[in-house]
Amino acid sequence: MSERLQLDIGSYKVGATSPATLNRSDSLGPIFGVIPRRLIKTSPAVFDRADWVRNVVEFEIAFQMAEDVPPRRNACTTEKVLDRTRSARVSIEIEDPHIEKPFSQPTETLHVGNGAAGGCVIGPDIPDWRGQELKLIAMTAQANDGTTANGIGLNERPDAIEVLHWTANACMN
Repeated sequence: MSERLQLDIGSYKVGATSPATLNRSDSLGPIFGVIPRRLIKTSPAVFDRADWVRNVVEFEIAFQMAEDVPPRRNACTTEKVLDRTRSARVSIEIEDPHIEKPFSQPTETLHVGNGAAGGCVIGPDIPDWRGQELKLIAMTAQANDGTTANGIGLNERPDAIEVLHWTANACMN
């Protein structure tokens, strides 16, 4: 679909990775999507709220790959995926759901409609990211020079390395 629409893909994303989100949806697993290049900015970044219907701010860990994980028949180990990963970075995803109750829709609708991509701010590299508990990385979003959000509950944030490993193997099928 992205090719047909001539969409300039800036990043791939995986949504619905936490147990709480999966419980609210009919999904049997995480949902793949893309973020158009025009919606990605480097921190510090400014977005205009008038560009969105409703915005939801999500604190994320983004990974920059150094090289593709090669296709294979058997699952790739976490270590092999990490060996192909250049860096981990703090990021803030801005979702813009155009549906009043997104989880009332079939998962396929969210996937085909690209869910709710509204924007993404990519922050700095996380130093020594392999040696850190990525769930504990502190992040802050501001609006009009005032703090609006600080991180998310640890029960909502999945283990980012587990999600990266799962994604690499899911994309091979």
